[in-house]
Amino acid sequence: IEVINPDVILAVGRFPAQWLANSTQPIGQLRGNVYEFKGRKVVCTYHPAYLLRNYTMDTRKKVHGDVLLAVQLLGSAPIVRETKA
Repeated sequence: IEVINPDVILAVGRFPAQWLANSTQPIGQLRGNVYEFKGRKVVCTYHPAYLLRNYTMDTRKKVHGDVLLAVQLLGSAPIVRETKA
């Protein structure tokens, strides 16, 4: 992490999310918030394997929101804009 020196880290899955957020909470409670790890912002989200097993509109929207949050923290315009369903 120090070598790459990212501004924002997207923690994908329970184990990296818990480690980077210094928490034992489940991923469902960690996601949607911003944490800090060694001066870098951390956004937690579900692992892609979880999405494959639970491919619903709800899980897709949650991950999409998490990725948009990470992009927002970078200070860039969103790559894909969220639409109202």
